[in-house]
Amino acid sequence: MCFTLKYHYTQVINVLHSMGLQRYEGNFQGITGAAMCELTEEKLGQLGVKSKLHQIRLMKIVNGEKDARCI
Repeated sequence: MCFTLKYHYTQVINVLHSMGLQRYEGNFQGITGAAMCELTEEKLGQLGVKSKLHQIRLMKIVNGEKDARCI
């Protein structure tokens, strides 16, 4: 189940901030939770998330897994 499915784009930005990944805020403007659920590591790379570690951390959140740096 996709954790972020019903998130408004501002909630997606809040998640980025809570994970310490606010550097990607501009890349995620307008990205809703439903769009997050469609993301893959490849698509994250296309969005400008080049760090493999950051991609993995974001995918864990999307997939409903807890992240140590997330709320």
